[in-house]
Amino acid sequence: MLAAFLSEAGELDMKDVGQVRFVLDLTPERREEYERRLEQLFEEFDHDEVAPETERTAVYIAVCPSV
Repeated sequence: MLAAFLSEAGELDMKDVGQVRFVLDLTPERREEYERRLEQLFEEFDHDEVAPETERTAVYIAVCPSV
């Protein structure tokens, strides 16, 4: 997935790529909640009807321990 994202993003003007990076301090329970809510948001938008005015938008999110 990361390779696909980097390949696609590498072909774009970086002004067209929105980026954010942050570190959260979460208990295991809050991390589970965070990931569950992200999944719910993905599911909600994944089921939107495709219409003529829609634009394909790629999203890459990684959740991992911060070192």
